Amino acid sequence: MVKVQPGDDVTLECRKNSSGLSYWFRLGEKNKVNCISVLINNDPNSVKNCDGFQKEKFNMSSNSSTVSLKIIKVNLSDVGLYFCGVKKDKSIAFNVIHLHVKDTKAFYEDTEKQKNVDFNTKLITLTLRVLNVLLVNVVVVLLVKVNRLQRGDDLDTSTSD
Repeated sequence: MVKVQPGDDVTLECRKNSSGLSYWFRLGEKNKVNCISVLINNDPNSVKNCDGFQKEKFNMSSNSSTVSLKIIKVNLSDVGLYFCGVKKDKSIAFNVIHLHVKDTKAFYEDTEKQKNVDFNTKLITLTLRVLNVLLVNVVVVLLVKVNRLQRGDDLDTSTSD
């Protein structure tokens, strides 16, 4: 767990072994999963922030051994579980970091409701949401590949004339 004061900057880090696709997403209040940003092949110019996450507040970077997410001026809305995903070969490795803002209420708005929620239900929900994010990433990658193949085919037909 990482604890910070409101208004502080914080850098979340995870280790990595490859230079493929890396990304950060957050499981926040009410179990909502949000993509934060994506990085392709350690190229700083390829960092893309997802909708609702401005680079001025969420800044993703990477070097040969770590993937980092700097959050500027942390506030209560930044509280949650942060997932760092790093694609290696045909698998994806995850790191999870719980960000907690000091002097605020717990992770969920109503702690009494949290106590009554079955742990297995929460785990299944989290797993399904993570799989959903992963499947969206797979679809995006496949769409990019199909687009590249189609452009390659167009180039081949134009040069044979």
